[in-house]
Amino acid sequence: MKTIVISIRPEWACKILNGEKSIEVRKGLALYNALKKAKEKGEEVEFLMYVTTAKPHLKTNQSHSTFYLTEDSLRNLNGKVVAKFKGDAGRIDVDDMGILYEGDGMSCETLLHGSRLTFKQLDDYLLGGKGTALHIRDLKIFDKPKTLADYGLKRAPQSWGYTKKGGTNGES
Repeated sequence: MKTIVISIRPEWACKILNGEKSIEVRKGLALYNALKKAKEKGEEVEFLMYVTTAKPHLKTNQSHSTFYLTEDSLRNLNGKVVAKFKGDAGRIDVDDMGILYEGDGMSCETLLHGSRLTFKQLDDYLLGGKGTALHIRDLKIFDKPKTLADYGLKRAPQSWGYTKKGGTNGES
């Protein structure tokens, strides 16, 4: 099994942990290609969700409750591995004609809804180029957040990267 640490901003991590967001979008096709190769080899891939230490951009007047909404709670999660999940990848191409999405027969509307992005946000993020849609499944939130050192890492990947140790460190 391959284990990948994926860095996610606090506001998006909250949406994933709450079940509000099921698709994570990444620029470029490196992650898509890595998952495609692993699938061709019959290798299983597990992801570890690392909450980046970036300053959160949360709206404070949200009317619904969320998993980790307060800035104090977010501060406790910044720089921590908080969950693990499995994922499948789809390929995104954005051009003048719109979105060309290749991923398990899902529609572009499903991509936008699952990622919690508008077409403009997706286009702006991908700069009119290519991207990867990571479909999050089998999410397991850790009772106690972990550190990168628990997985043999000294620093967080900018976007994603393989771990030196697997993701089976007695998570619960």
